[in-house]
Amino acid sequence: MPLYKKIIKAGDVLEHETYFSVRERGKTVPREPRRAPTTEAQAKLNEINRIKHFRRKINANFVPGDLYLTLPYADEPTPEEAMRYLSNFIRRINYSRKKANLENVKFIAVTEYQGKRLHHHVIMSRISAEEVIAQWEKTPGAGNVEIQTLYSHDTDYSNLADYLMKETRSRTGKRWTESRNLKQPTIIYTNASKQDKKALQGGKPYIPKGYTLIEENRVANDITGISCYFKYIKNARLSNSRTQNKKGKIR
Repeated sequence: MPLYKKIIKAGDVLEHETYFSVRERGKTVPREPRRAPTTEAQAKLNEINRIKHFRRKINANFVPGDLYLTLPYADEPTPEEAMRYLSNFIRRINYSRKKANLENVKFIAVTEYQGKRLHHHVIMSRISAEEVIAQWEKTPGAGNVEIQTLYSHDTDYSNLADYLMKETRSRTGKRWTESRNLKQPTIIYTNASKQDKKALQGGKPYIPKGYTLIEENRVANDITGISCYFKYIKNARLSNSRTQNKKGKIR
């Protein structure tokens, strides 16, 4: 079976996935009859892919100094009202920026409301704290906003992404909202090299220049054999203190 590599670039984070394929690219191979995965298996796969996409979307668009907001309510609205209030909050910020000849903010947001008081978490491109407070205070029933900045010692924000997704896991439907101006991670498919093949069997993985390996994983499959995953981060961003507390608060 041919061996391929998938390269994903999202901000300072680089991921390599090396895997065998039972279907060679560019070749016509008869297909077996489709076998639909079980509902449970499909749900697990969907969740894994959803989390990966969410992590990469954050890493691709936000940098140190951008904001991590917690927007609570003193008088709790319904979930439907809260989504409208969040949309209006973003709209007011963008209207203010338009008057100053600035581009719209980038943002990605989740709303928590099951089993706890309703509030929003928002990751947003850098603006002044004064502007955030002024626009949030116009929201009906607004509570005191909490403003933090994304840390600079480690620009892999996967831990923060996982925390935000965990808080919405019991929900169905759309798990987050985002601005239209977000970039997509860069994804490239290529043939695996000889070094990739050695790494697949436990050898030393290829480490791109300027990056440090921070995570590796090898998984065996009865059909396709071994696949492997390597994650790297730019050296300039690496620090010994790769920590976040359990609630995802940024340090």
